[in-house]
Amino acid sequence: MSAKGSTLQAAVLLACAILAPAGALSATAAHQGHFPPPAFEDVTCRILESHSAEWEGVTLLVFHHSQSGGSARLSALLREHAGERVEFQAEGHAWRPATVLRLSSCFGRGLLIMAGQDTTLTKGNTFTLRFHMQSKPH
Repeated sequence: MSAKGSTLQAAVLLACAILAPAGALSATAAHQGHFPPPAFEDVTCRILESHSAEWEGVTLLVFHHSQSGGSARLSALLREHAGERVEFQAEGHAWRPATVLRLSSCFGRGLLIMAGQDTTLTKGNTFTLRFHMQSKPH
């Protein structure tokens, strides 16, 4: 094959890769044993304290992992994602955005800050916390 032919072949392959549906590329990657990283990680948490400030329109939740065996993983996620936007869902509620912070004074505990006053989220309730696992520049 001539240099011109191999250049044309490379260009065609590149165009196919760019224009192919995402599912086709994912299926190929999965077939070859290369799986994309998960887009998010869910953790079940239990509310320790709930505070609402009507005049500020904010609700704060102090929480920890719902089962003692998950404290180390939650602590690592809190450390990695402190100050970031997350989503959470309590039973009977829709997914809602919030900001998560790590409470450095207490291992495996976090603070969830959300807009609006919500008195239905109380001590002892559980919720699912969703961390978005986007790639971060190093």
